[in-house]
Amino acid sequence: MRGKLRRFSIGDTVRIKIDLQAGETYYDSVTNGKDVFTLRMSTNCGEICQIAAFTTVGYQLDIDVLHTYTDTMLEPVDRPGIYQKDVETIVAKTKIAFYRKKVDEALEQKLYEKDPLVLQKLVDEYRKYVEQLETEES
Repeated sequence: MRGKLRRFSIGDTVRIKIDLQAGETYYDSVTNGKDVFTLRMSTNCGEICQIAAFTTVGYQLDIDVLHTYTDTMLEPVDRPGIYQKDVETIVAKTKIAFYRKKVDEALEQKLYEKDPLVLQKLVDEYRKYVEQLETEES
């Protein structure tokens, strides 16, 4: 098990898959452990819960500390992955650059004299994305 990263971390929100069959053996792709999905465990199918602890076979869940669940029994819930976070940051930075350029062009065209409301809308959009990025990074 050393050197291998678990699919889920303690505190991650997961859903117990709804298509699991009581009496079937499910394997953990990282620990190579296995566990039988019991009738008692099946009452939790579809439930959203959190990873409470690691076991030698898989995971202990906050809603069922008596049983061990393998990673193949679980699915992530609203778990923004590293890539999604990176994409969100890139999109926000791209929007900031776009609106910064539009504001600069508007200033060069003296839009503040011709149509100050349009300039204000551009500035407001720019600020919105700057604030969004600052919130994401904090």
